[in-house]
Amino acid sequence: MINPPTSPAPQPAARAGLGFWGAVGLIADASAIVTLAMQGPTMLALVTCAVALLAGIRLITTRLHGAPRVGLLVLLIGAAAFAVVLIGPDRVRSWASPTPSDVTAMTGGCAPFQVFAQNRWQPYGARQLAGPNLQSRVIGPIAPNKTIYVNGWVHGAVAYPLNSPPWNSDIYFHLADNSGWVTFAGIRAVPTDQDPTGHSPDGGVPAATLGACQGAIQ
Repeated sequence: MINPPTSPAPQPAARAGLGFWGAVGLIADASAIVTLAMQGPTMLALVTCAVALLAGIRLITTRLHGAPRVGLLVLLIGAAAFAVVLIGPDRVRSWASPTPSDVTAMTGGCAPFQVFAQNRWQPYGARQLAGPNLQSRVIGPIAPNKTIYVNGWVHGAVAYPLNSPPWNSDIYFHLADNSGWVTFAGIRAVPTDQDPTGHSPDGGVPAATLGACQGAIQ
Protein backbone atom coordinates (compact mmCIF):
# COMPACT_ATOMS: atom_id res chain seq x y z
CA MET A 1 0.00 0.00 0.00
CA ILE A 2 1.35 3.36 -1.02
CA ASN A 3 0.69 6.17 1.39
CA PRO A 4 -0.40 9.45 -0.20
CA PRO A 5 2.17 12.20 -0.01
CA THR A 6 1.72 14.52 2.89
CA SER A 7 2.08 18.25 2.73
CA PRO A 8 5.23 19.44 4.39
CA ALA A 9 4.70 21.18 7.70
CA PRO A 10 4.92 24.96 7.46
CA GLN A 11 8.37 26.20 8.23
CA PRO A 12 8.85 28.60 11.17
CA ALA A 13 9.56 31.43 8.73
CA ALA A 14 6.28 30.75 6.92
CA ARG A 15 4.35 30.74 10.19
CA ALA A 16 6.02 34.02 11.09
CA GLY A 17 4.95 35.42 7.72
CA LEU A 18 1.34 34.41 8.35
CA GLY A 19 1.41 36.04 11.77
CA PHE A 20 3.05 39.18 10.44
CA TRP A 21 0.65 39.75 7.55
CA GLY A 22 -2.33 38.78 9.66
CA ALA A 23 -1.36 41.30 12.34
CA VAL A 24 -0.61 44.00 9.76
CA GLY A 25 -3.94 43.44 8.03
CA LEU A 26 -6.06 43.47 11.17
CA ILE A 27 -4.27 46.53 12.58
CA ALA A 28 -4.70 48.34 9.27
CA ASP A 29 -8.40 47.45 9.21
CA ALA A 30 -8.88 48.75 12.75
CA SER A 31 -6.89 51.92 12.00
CA ALA A 32 -8.94 52.61 8.88
CA ILE A 33 -12.22 52.22 10.77
CA VAL A 34 -11.08 54.46 13.65
CA THR A 35 -9.71 57.10 11.26
CA LEU A 36 -12.94 57.15 9.27
CA ALA A 37 -15.00 57.49 12.45
CA MET A 38 -12.86 60.26 13.96
CA GLN A 39 -11.51 62.22 10.98
CA GLY A 40 -13.44 61.13 7.92
CA PRO A 41 -12.00 60.07 4.53
CA THR A 42 -8.49 61.45 5.02
CA MET A 43 -5.26 60.37 3.33
CA LEU A 44 -4.44 58.33 6.44
CA ALA A 45 -7.68 56.38 6.04
CA LEU A 46 -6.86 55.77 2.38
CA VAL A 47 -3.34 54.54 3.19
CA THR A 48 -4.50 52.18 5.94
CA CYS A 49 -7.16 50.76 3.61
CA ALA A 50 -4.49 50.13 0.98
CA VAL A 51 -2.26 48.37 3.52
CA ALA A 52 -5.19 46.19 4.63
CA LEU A 53 -5.98 45.23 1.03
CA LEU A 54 -2.32 44.38 0.38
CA ALA A 55 -2.13 42.25 3.52
CA GLY A 56 -5.35 40.46 2.64
CA ILE A 57 -4.14 39.60 -0.87
CA ARG A 58 -0.78 38.45 0.51
CA LEU A 59 -2.51 36.10 2.97
CA ILE A 60 -4.92 34.69 0.38
CA THR A 61 -2.03 33.82 -1.94
CA THR A 62 -0.04 32.19 0.87
CA ARG A 63 -0.42 28.41 0.90
CA LEU A 64 -0.60 28.04 4.65
CA HIS A 65 -3.33 26.43 6.69
CA GLY A 66 -5.87 29.08 7.71
CA ALA A 67 -4.16 31.90 5.80
CA PRO A 68 -6.82 32.25 3.07
CA ARG A 69 -9.61 32.60 5.63
CA VAL A 70 -7.73 35.23 7.61
CA GLY A 71 -6.81 36.97 4.36
CA LEU A 72 -10.42 36.98 3.16
CA LEU A 73 -11.56 38.54 6.44
CA VAL A 74 -8.86 41.23 6.25
CA LEU A 75 -9.63 41.85 2.58
CA LEU A 76 -13.40 42.19 3.11
CA ILE A 77 -13.02 44.65 6.00
CA GLY A 78 -10.42 46.64 4.08
CA ALA A 79 -12.59 46.72 0.95
CA ALA A 80 -15.60 47.91 2.96
CA ALA A 81 -13.52 50.68 4.57
CA PHE A 82 -12.12 51.65 1.16
CA ALA A 83 -15.66 51.88 -0.23
CA VAL A 84 -16.61 54.21 2.63
CA VAL A 85 -13.57 56.39 1.83
CA LEU A 86 -14.66 56.68 -1.80
CA ILE A 87 -18.36 57.19 -1.13
CA GLY A 88 -18.01 59.33 2.00
CA PRO A 89 -19.00 58.32 5.54
CA ASP A 90 -21.72 60.97 5.73
CA ARG A 91 -23.50 59.54 2.70
CA VAL A 92 -23.18 56.00 4.09
CA ARG A 93 -24.68 57.13 7.40
CA SER A 94 -27.52 58.82 5.53
CA TRP A 95 -28.34 55.51 3.83
CA ALA A 96 -28.29 53.67 7.15
CA SER A 97 -30.26 56.34 9.04
CA PRO A 98 -32.96 58.16 7.06
CA THR A 99 -33.14 61.90 7.64
CA PRO A 100 -35.50 62.72 10.55
CA SER A 101 -38.68 64.50 9.50
CA ASP A 102 -37.88 67.60 11.57
CA VAL A 103 -34.66 68.39 9.67
CA THR A 104 -35.16 71.54 7.61
CA ALA A 105 -34.59 70.92 3.90
CA MET A 106 -32.81 73.27 1.50
CA THR A 107 -33.29 74.01 -2.17
CA GLY A 108 -30.54 75.32 -4.41
CA GLY A 109 -26.97 75.27 -3.21
CA CYS A 110 -24.00 73.81 -5.04
CA ALA A 111 -21.82 70.72 -5.35
CA PRO A 112 -20.64 69.33 -1.97
CA PHE A 113 -17.36 70.70 -0.68
CA GLN A 114 -15.20 69.83 2.31
CA VAL A 115 -14.98 71.79 5.56
CA PHE A 116 -13.84 70.91 9.09
CA ALA A 117 -15.39 71.22 12.54
CA GLN A 118 -13.54 73.99 14.37
CA ASN A 119 -10.77 73.08 16.79
CA ARG A 120 -9.66 76.62 17.61
CA TRP A 121 -11.70 77.76 20.59
CA GLN A 122 -13.71 76.10 23.33
CA PRO A 123 -16.11 74.44 23.13
CA TYR A 124 -14.18 72.56 20.47
CA GLY A 125 -16.03 70.92 17.62
CA ALA A 126 -19.41 71.82 16.18
CA ARG A 127 -23.07 71.04 16.75
CA GLN A 128 -25.21 69.38 14.14
CA LEU A 129 -28.57 71.13 14.14
CA ALA A 130 -31.94 70.14 12.70
CA GLY A 131 -32.39 73.62 11.21
CA PRO A 132 -30.56 76.88 10.50
CA ASN A 133 -31.24 78.21 13.98
CA LEU A 134 -29.66 77.61 17.39
CA GLN A 135 -33.14 77.03 18.79
CA SER A 136 -33.61 73.97 16.59
CA ARG A 137 -32.97 70.45 17.85
CA VAL A 138 -29.33 69.50 18.42
CA ILE A 139 -28.81 66.22 16.57
CA GLY A 140 -25.38 65.65 18.04
CA PRO A 141 -21.79 66.88 18.38
CA ILE A 142 -19.22 66.85 15.60
CA ALA A 143 -15.66 66.09 16.69
CA PRO A 144 -12.99 68.80 16.32
CA ASN A 145 -11.29 68.85 12.90
CA LYS A 146 -13.67 66.18 11.62
CA THR A 147 -14.33 66.37 7.90
CA ILE A 148 -17.81 67.62 6.99
CA TYR A 149 -19.32 67.92 3.52
CA VAL A 150 -21.71 70.80 2.92
CA ASN A 151 -23.57 71.78 -0.23
CA GLY A 152 -24.84 75.28 0.43
CA TRP A 153 -25.74 77.90 2.97
CA VAL A 154 -28.59 80.19 4.02
CA HIS A 155 -29.03 83.22 6.23
CA GLY A 156 -30.67 82.73 9.62
CA ALA A 157 -30.69 84.16 13.13
CA VAL A 158 -27.22 85.23 14.27
CA ALA A 159 -25.86 82.28 16.24
CA TYR A 160 -23.18 84.04 18.29
CA PRO A 161 -23.70 87.83 18.27
CA LEU A 162 -20.93 88.45 20.81
CA ASN A 163 -18.24 86.82 18.66
CA SER A 164 -15.81 89.01 16.77
CA PRO A 165 -16.23 89.20 12.98
CA PRO A 166 -16.56 87.10 10.95
CA TRP A 167 -17.55 84.56 13.61
CA ASN A 168 -20.73 86.50 14.46
CA SER A 169 -22.18 85.63 11.04
CA ASP A 170 -25.82 84.71 10.46
CA ILE A 171 -24.88 82.01 7.94
CA TYR A 172 -25.68 78.32 8.42
CA PHE A 173 -24.26 75.57 6.21
CA HIS A 174 -26.40 72.68 5.00
CA LEU A 175 -24.90 69.19 5.31
CA ALA A 176 -24.58 67.48 1.96
CA ASP A 177 -26.23 64.27 3.19
CA ASN A 178 -29.35 66.25 4.20
CA SER A 179 -28.87 65.28 7.85
CA GLY A 180 -28.75 68.80 9.32
CA TRP A 181 -26.98 72.12 9.57
CA VAL A 182 -23.90 73.70 11.16
CA THR A 183 -23.19 77.31 12.07
CA PHE A 184 -20.65 79.49 10.28
CA ALA A 185 -18.62 79.74 13.52
CA GLY A 186 -18.63 75.97 13.97
CA ILE A 187 -16.56 75.12 10.91
CA ARG A 188 -13.37 76.12 9.11
CA ALA A 189 -12.01 75.76 5.59
CA VAL A 190 -8.95 73.88 6.89
CA PRO A 191 -8.12 72.02 10.14
CA THR A 192 -7.18 74.26 13.06
CA ASP A 193 -4.98 74.07 16.15
CA GLN A 194 -6.33 74.80 19.61
CA ASP A 195 -5.82 78.20 21.21
CA PRO A 196 -5.60 77.41 24.94
CA THR A 197 -5.79 81.11 25.84
CA GLY A 198 -9.01 81.66 23.93
CA HIS A 199 -7.82 85.18 23.10
CA SER A 200 -5.95 84.78 19.81
CA PRO A 201 -7.41 87.03 17.08
CA ASP A 202 -6.62 84.29 14.55
CA GLY A 203 -9.67 82.07 14.47
CA GLY A 204 -8.61 80.10 11.43
CA VAL A 205 -9.65 80.18 7.77
CA PRO A 206 -13.42 80.70 7.42
CA ALA A 207 -15.43 78.37 5.22
CA ALA A 208 -16.19 79.83 1.80
CA THR A 209 -19.59 81.46 1.31
CA LEU A 210 -19.73 81.67 -2.47
CA GLY A 211 -22.81 83.29 -3.91
CA ALA A 212 -23.35 80.27 -6.16
CA CYS A 213 -23.76 78.12 -3.04
CA GLN A 214 -26.54 80.18 -1.45
CA GLY A 215 -29.68 78.15 -1.05
CA ALA A 216 -33.14 78.68 0.40
CA ILE A 217 -35.09 76.96 3.14
CA GLN A 218 -37.62 74.60 1.67
